[in-house]
Formats: sequence, C-alpha cells, structure tokens
Amino acid sequence: MNSPDNQSNKISEKDNYQDDLEHQGQNADENGQFYYQEHDISLEKYSDLCEEEYKKSFKNNSESDEDYEADFQHTTVYHHGENNGRHMNEYEFLEKLGQGSFGKVKKVERKYLDEDGVTVLKSFYAAKIFKKSQLEYERVFGYKSDGESFMTNRLHLIQEEINIYKHLNHPNICKLFQIIDDETDEKLYLILEYCDMGQLMIWNEDNQYYDPNDKLDQFLCKQYGIQEQDQFKRRELQANVIFQQIAKGIQYLHKRNVVNRDIKIDNILSFLEENGDHFKLADFSTAKKLTHQHQKLKDCAGTSGFRCPEQQFNLEQGYDGKACDIWSLGISIITYVNHKIPFWSDSNLQTDIAAKNNPIQYEKHNSDQLKDLIESMCKKSEADRINIDQVLTHPFFTGE
Repeated sequence: MNSPDNQSNKISEKDNYQDDLEHQGQNADENGQFYYQEHDISLEKYSDLCEEEYKKSFKNNSESDEDYEADFQHTTVYHHGENNGRHMNEYEFLEKLGQGSFGKVKKVERKYLDEDGVTVLKSFYAAKIFKKSQLEYERVFGYKSDGESFMTNRLHLIQEEINIYKHLNHPNICKLFQIIDDETDEKLYLILEYCDMGQLMIWNEDNQYYDPNDKLDQFLCKQYGIQEQDQFKRRELQANVIFQQIAKGIQYLHKRNVVNRDIKIDNILSFLEENGDHFKLADFSTAKKLTHQHQKLKDCAGTSGFRCPEQQFNLEQGYDGKACDIWSLGISIITYVNHKIPFWSDSNLQTDIAAKNNPIQYEKHNSDQLKDLIESMCKKSEADRINIDQVLTHPFFTGE
C-alpha cells in the first residue's frame, strides 16, 4: 500500500516557463522572449490596484473578523521579473512545494514597492495551481444536501471548496487569501498562507511509517519549553501543544457547521512565528457546509487509515461529518505519538476493514491519559464519540 495521501497520483504536466504562459494572447518572439497583445489593464496600473486590494483584503488572521472573505481576481498577467524570474500578476514563482492528482503547489513571493519602485516588504505565500481543463474532464459524483447524487466534474467540486474556504478565518486554519480565475486562462490559482516548517511528519514509503520533522521537533522543545528527556513522554507533550491548536481550528469549523472530512498528519502544517500559534489545518477539498446541525452525509471522503468506518461502510444510511472529524483527529494524534497509523494493511479496503473491526493497538509507552482520549474519540459507533468541546476539556489537554 502506498502513501496515505489520497492525492498521491502525479499529473503529467510540463513544469516550465512556457507551460505557465501559454494562453490569453501571449506569444514568444524568435528569441523565446514573451511579449503581450493588448490587455484591459497595464502591468503598472494592475500592480497599483492589487496593492490597494491587498491592504483591504489581507487582514489579520483573527477569528473575531466574521466578515472575512478572500480576495477574488479575474485577471492574470504573466511577465518576466528581476533575474528573468517567472511572474504572474504580483507574484514570483519559486520552488515547487508539492503535487497531487489535480494540481501542484508552489511557493511564491509578493513584493510591496514604494513610489520609487523600491521593495519595502516581501511576503511568501503558497500557490495552489490547477489546470481547469483537466478538472472539467474528470467526471465525478456530487451529492446534494438530501444525499441525492448527481454527475458533475472536479472543477465544480473545487468551486464548492472555494465557496467554503474563502470565508474561513482562524489562527489554526491555513488561510485562503486570494482566488485568481481568469476566464481566458487555463490555470486557476489559490493563494494560501505559507507554512515554512511544512508537515508535522514525513511519510516514509520504504517502511510505511512517518519520519519525524527534526526541525519542528527542535522548535517545539525550544518554543514551548519542553525539556522532557524521555522521548516517548516528550512526544506526548509535543502532541498536547500541536493538537490542542488543531482542535481549536476544528471547533471553529464545527460551530459554523463546516466539516473537513480529511484530517490527517499530511494536512497539518507548521510555521515559524515568534508569537501566536504555530499549527494549522490545511486542505479543504473534501469540506462540506452542513445545511443543518444533524445532516447526514452519503459520499465516501477522507483517506484510508485516517477516515472513520462509516465513511466507507455506512453510506446508505449516511454519517455524521463532525463525528468523522473527531475520529480522524484521534487517529492523527496517536499516529503522531507512535509514528505509525494504527490501522494499516496492504490495501485501502483492508485498512478500512481493520478500522471497522479491530481495536487500536497501543504501544507500552502510551500514557493512560492518551489512551483514554483516543478511545473516547475513536469509538466504533459515531454516536458514542465525544465532541470537539469535550476533546479540548479532556485531561490529556488540561492536565487535570
């Protein structure tokens, strides 16, 4: 069985300059230099407008801002920048951060200039890049609020994700700042918060375990004063810090009747910051906005190994999306502490069957408080699981 990431398949796409420019009236001369046909707006004027829009829309990452909505841009302009770098609008493309089945993620830099054109501020973001034609071609089933299925495509699902994601504003959720969707452009861009320390752990394909993020571990001990010498006890103290913050992000979602449905180690990111929280939940591709508190969902979502049994085996009756998030968060916690997924087999189906039928196998070094927390979160019956408020008040987090 391969990586637990359900977007592990790679897309075949030329990752070069021309691939990022081949659209909307742009042409290359005989020397390979790109020039432009007429646009509705000049680069200089566009940059000024973007500066003003960013001042308005790139707000502080504060939960109290209930009216937040990510900025929307309908124009893309590609051009050469300093040192012949690749630019789109006000962003310069840097290294690739990751790639999934339907898109890639690149680190981008945005420079803020003064009236003399001197850079006064630099900001890094993560740009999630999709090919719209590929998304339109991929046919999938969608589900209405009553559970009725209908045929649609991946682009429709991405648009549903954006409609939810663009309003989310919490310190423990990786923020969506801007959507760039030019109808004449083949690409769709989501400009996201950049988390410079990356994922919590790195999946090791050879031994089917998670390897620690050494840089993050060192940061945790220093930033949060964790001095425990026993590696197993230290791991639980680190988990306390990380997952208390992530649980607060999930609490924010659940209060707004939003469920993520794909919480896992791979979708928790970390960033270096002197003040504030350091851990964020990312990826809302399977998120749903519930129409009412007790709505049942009937589509299979999530990642094998982290998803709850009913997401795979109870689709006809439907399942509780909030209870699924609780299960996945619990599995993520024990996976972080023990470096391995508790239910893991040679195939996705066998892994899901193990989650349905088998008890969680703990390590001898796991504390009683940790085991009690995981048992409470990962009951086989969704009705028996604790809710997110109860997770945050559990003795594992409160120390009581």
